[in-house]
Amino acid sequence: MDVSQKQSDNFAAACRMTADLGLLRCSSGNMSWRVGDDLMLVSATRKWLGDLTADDISHVRISDGKVLNNSLPSTESLFHRGILKKRRDANVVLHFQSPAATTLACGNPENVNFNVFVEVPYYIGDVGIVPPAEPGSQELADAVIDISAKHDMIILKNHGLVAIGKDLNETIQKAAFFELACDVILRGGNNTVPITPELVDRIKQSAANKAV
Repeated sequence: MDVSQKQSDNFAAACRMTADLGLLRCSSGNMSWRVGDDLMLVSATRKWLGDLTADDISHVRISDGKVLNNSLPSTESLFHRGILKKRRDANVVLHFQSPAATTLACGNPENVNFNVFVEVPYYIGDVGIVPPAEPGSQELADAVIDISAKHDMIILKNHGLVAIGKDLNETIQKAAFFELACDVILRGGNNTVPITPELVDRIKQSAANKAV
């Protein structure tokens, strides 16, 4: 399958948007987008998403990881490809390192209730957590791929975050809402009061009904 110029431009623009929203620094983030049954676009290795152009995009076959152009993919493409293979309902994977969310990822996120405003249970749902592992390793990829079966937001402890969605805007929105929730938690401290579990359940059910 050929990748159109419009697809490349749209993907590059979405990558730049993540930097504009403060979701990453320098070359810290990477993104992928399914554009065919067996093809994904992924940001190239060591490229800054804030400056990404169509020339900085790698074309990768999802089934076997074969690179189909002259641009090497991000070292994290292992879990991007694995998630897209596992989750046929998902088309975009974003790895980001926004300040507040990464701060909590470097602490004890297991003890944090992220449901501090309605967008978290409605758009994000439950948050998955994986233990520290070497970036770009098969160990990290396996852990992220496994937990992605039940989570659209994943905390990589002492590393960063992964957001999963159906399209570019939806995925970026999840990342932005999660960063905002983490910022509220850090700023509010003990004064931050999460939504009650009963309301969280009702919000999740409302989201599930609208997705049908």
